[in-house]
Amino acid sequence: MLVALGTVILILVALQALSIAHSGLIFPSVPDIFGNLIRIFSTFGFYSDMAATLIRIFAGFAVVLLSSVSMAIASCRCNMFHSVVATFMAIVKATPLASIALILFFFMKSGMIPSFAAFLLAFPMMFTYVRDSFLSLDRNLIALCDIYEVKGFRRLVLFYLPSLAPAIVSSSKAALSLIIKVVISSEILVYVRHGIGRRIEDASLMLDASMVFAWTIVAVLLCVLSDAAFGFLERKLIGFGLIEGKSK
Repeated sequence: MLVALGTVILILVALQALSIAHSGLIFPSVPDIFGNLIRIFSTFGFYSDMAATLIRIFAGFAVVLLSSVSMAIASCRCNMFHSVVATFMAIVKATPLASIALILFFFMKSGMIPSFAAFLLAFPMMFTYVRDSFLSLDRNLIALCDIYEVKGFRRLVLFYLPSLAPAIVSSSKAALSLIIKVVISSEILVYVRHGIGRRIEDASLMLDASMVFAWTIVAVLLCVLSDAAFGFLERKLIGFGLIEGKSK
């Protein structure tokens, strides 16, 4: 905690020094940034923009979570299906985010593009992580499920989900951080009506560097809060005995 705090202070000191060196023409001063940050939080528009961005983030995350877990399990049981998914992921990984967002602009409303773009970029990572964890499951336990005829939904709930819980939590944490970045970046690219990305774009068009920094801090805080939420979830799962704690 002290190291992180010291790093933040060092960054702020460096930014203030750059602002003084360039007379505030290029780099905004720290007081200006935090002044704009306070103004952002005190306006009603902030909460509507935040709500719009959060809806897109959680919509993208929900689709990524459900599809990656179900499709990872399915791909382990069907090699042909895995080949199809692997080809799709290879194409998506090679395509720049800007191209994905702009291509989607021709087929759907701008407000839906950030969530879909987030799905396309976060799905490969989470799918691969969950699939690798599924392939490493104890085959003796799987055989035991076969012997006692634990199948279908019961096997999913009683065996697969508890066994995959560590992989799902870890990959979800990384996926959510990526989704936040992709959603906000896509909001900038396709110029949505409401959202954090829209406000960053508006500030950049007005050449208001301090406001760009202020809204960027809001985006960073979202990532920090998501990491803290998953850290809390991990501790709860460890307490319930669903996953193992990290060895010190």
